Amino acid sequence: MKRCRRIYLDNNATTPLCPESVKAMRCVDSKFGNASSHHCYGFEAHDLIAKARDKMVRLLGCSPHELIFTSCATESNNLAIQGWCRKVKGQLSLLYTPIEHPSVFNPIRAMVRLEPKRITRHHIRVLPTGRVDLCQLRFLLSHSRGKKLVCVILANHELGTLQDIRDIAQLVHKHKGWLHSDCTQAVGKLTINLHELGVDSASFSAHKFNGPKGIGGLFVRHNLQKKLDQLMFGGNQEWLLRPGTEGVSAIVGMAKALEVCVRRKFDWAHSHQLRQQLLAGLYAHQCDIPNFRVNGGMQSLPGTVSLSFEHVDANKLVMYLNEHGICISRGSACKAASKTGSNVLDAIDLPEAYRKGTIRVGIGRYNTPAHIRRILALLVGYLKKQPKKRRQRRK
Repeated sequence: MKRCRRIYLDNNATTPLCPESVKAMRCVDSKFGNASSHHCYGFEAHDLIAKARDKMVRLLGCSPHELIFTSCATESNNLAIQGWCRKVKGQLSLLYTPIEHPSVFNPIRAMVRLEPKRITRHHIRVLPTGRVDLCQLRFLLSHSRGKKLVCVILANHELGTLQDIRDIAQLVHKHKGWLHSDCTQAVGKLTINLHELGVDSASFSAHKFNGPKGIGGLFVRHNLQKKLDQLMFGGNQEWLLRPGTEGVSAIVGMAKALEVCVRRKFDWAHSHQLRQQLLAGLYAHQCDIPNFRVNGGMQSLPGTVSLSFEHVDANKLVMYLNEHGICISRGSACKAASKTGSNVLDAIDLPEAYRKGTIRVGIGRYNTPAHIRRILALLVGYLKKQPKKRRQRRK
């Protein structure tokens, strides 16, 4: 069987490591010291971490003492949610959208199971576009008991939907709540200033913006770290909130990758253009293929496309494309092994006829117009072969 040239279009799941990050990490391979050691090797490692931290906070719009290095966004979300629940006393209300990542809603469920009498949880309704229903959020904030933690994902991992985080932050703070935002899909793809967003804490992972795997961060606003309890116990690293010897090369690689992303802002426009090319190609063939929907609304990440085809088996479609060298997904990689459906598609009330036919295309820096032409040709060719009785002419 002839091997197909592979095209990667799953950049929401992870991204290729950029050459600049690889080079930066190789340059520090010889700096093997423990950053906590009081000798020249330790001082070298400590200085590298300090410089990387300074670079990242300049790019993210926060202060050095507000950035905690972790292994990934999953750890960061758990530290923010579990740490807050363990430290804050009294009755607690956890408010979150039904389109959160599993690393947000699973810790919330775990906290409620541990202390059901003290901690309650509430869903914040989202509109069919995936945007938060601000009226319902205002109602929940007014009627929920005790201290409040609100979790709203900045950019959804399946739809690409962007939230009005500034407006949400004002509303949450008006009711004296804490706002945590999973910014994993947004960092490196949008201009982010954490202080201007108004969030109290935010999480991210380097591998989503062409950095190394196994490194991420948690932003916690000044003077609020005292409201978090540590989940692990050990040394004094990261202000006692994340003990353990720091991975110097990974931290340096993450800072370089973010620097490259921000410097190459034209990549964001490039991804958006390719997204529009894909959608234009599908609309041009809409009379020849099953009915389809573009999920997520207008305010979306530049390179994320969520498509739902009526009466199409997305599993078979994804496998067909993979056999022809195109790598996409049905949705979140973290839910790929789950037997339950997508919580995101449930939340936006996607009709059942479209739900099993949903795919996600994640366009990134290294994709080209030729890649889009290739997936379009394969998509349209496959969809044209679907039974005609399931196809309706769009008016």
